[in-house]
Amino acid sequence: MPGRAGPARCPRCRRHPGLDAYDARLVPQLTASSAQETYGTAQPRHFLQAVPGYGVSPALIALRLGKAGARRAGVLIDRDGGIAAWQLGHTTFQSLGVVRIPAEPRVVPRLAGDLAPVVAEMLAREPDGFVYTGTPARAAAVARALAERRFTGVRVLGYPAADQEFLTAAGTAAEGWQIFAPYIDPSAARVRGFATAYRRRYGSAPPYWAAEAYDVARMVITRVTEAGGRPSRTRLYDLLAKGTYKGLVRTYAFGENRTLKGYDVFRYEVRGGRYAYAGEAAL
Repeated sequence: MPGRAGPARCPRCRRHPGLDAYDARLVPQLTASSAQETYGTAQPRHFLQAVPGYGVSPALIALRLGKAGARRAGVLIDRDGGIAAWQLGHTTFQSLGVVRIPAEPRVVPRLAGDLAPVVAEMLAREPDGFVYTGTPARAAAVARALAERRFTGVRVLGYPAADQEFLTAAGTAAEGWQIFAPYIDPSAARVRGFATAYRRRYGSAPPYWAAEAYDVARMVITRVTEAGGRPSRTRLYDLLAKGTYKGLVRTYAFGENRTLKGYDVFRYEVRGGRYAYAGEAAL
């Protein structure tokens, strides 16, 4: 998560066995930050994903490249970033096709060494847009390689790799990189009251994902209160899954597949060695 402690990354192909155990006991489960498209082979009946999935931000990335006038894009998918890198990168490639921007995808294995030669090969196709999905450390190496070759096109970083490690390792090469993430900046107007209360209570500014976690917790509390008494697990889940709750960050409502409706994603750009909040990105 930009500027503070690193984001909650999606481990490589995690099966989340705990979901099945809780689901067997009909315990409602919600996630405020995990954006995977799938969670193993089982289909939890009591699981709600209260965050836009990895398939949402790629559409915004493609639109951003289109508005910037990109005529060709390179998409570097680094398997060292696990399932998050694959889902973000693959869907970005597909989204670029929808907006009719020719794209060259490259997938590098976890054990790949120096990525500079891969970057050089991709630049030989003369892209004016570049997307990397992977890890903070290897994102920094890619940023340095692009800077050394004086690449001036639009550069987008998959948000799981956007943390302080990337800024530190990339240095000035990080400048100008853009990130499309589902977490709002604590300085944003819509969460300013929350940020003030958090700072008063804990003595520091809230980290990224704090406002989203607050929203989800308040949604559960509201549904329990509405149910009156002590609702059964099934009753509580039904209230959560079928209701609509207006939080600070977004409105929470779920579709039949138990994923969040809506496309609230926020844009950041590296300026002056930090992730500068650029507001909500619109489809």
